[in-house]
Amino acid sequence: MFRSFPSLQHLRDLRLGGCTQVDDEAMSVIGQKVSILECLDLSFTSVSSAGLFFITHVQPTLVELLLFATGVDEDGCHFIADCTELEVLDISCTNVPSCYFSSFPPSLRELSPTHYAPTGLETCLNLPMPSLVGQIPPFR
Repeated sequence: MFRSFPSLQHLRDLRLGGCTQVDDEAMSVIGQKVSILECLDLSFTSVSSAGLFFITHVQPTLVELLLFATGVDEDGCHFIADCTELEVLDISCTNVPSCYFSSFPPSLRELSPTHYAPTGLETCLNLPMPSLVGQIPPFR
């Protein structure tokens, strides 16, 4: 799909939400062709944590990452942590446990947490609660 594009190096905003054929292989191609991406919407795609690796390792400028209803899980949290400029993250309807929230970059300003997290913050060990204060608004 993206192999036919000669270059996407100036692309800053890529919205692929709902494109169910976008998968981990597509992410590896996009990761090779895009260099200054700021916003990426992968909601309702077939991307997993493996595909997230290809994007986060080459996109230091990523500010907004929307992963609603993707196959991203706790393994993807390690890759998200590499996005040091990230301000907006949507991991709703994923399998990311809330105990991984502390690994997200301190630049994060808006977090839409998962509805399917198997554990709550109070049950996670080694979670430095003060690091969350002031960075993530309370959930209501």
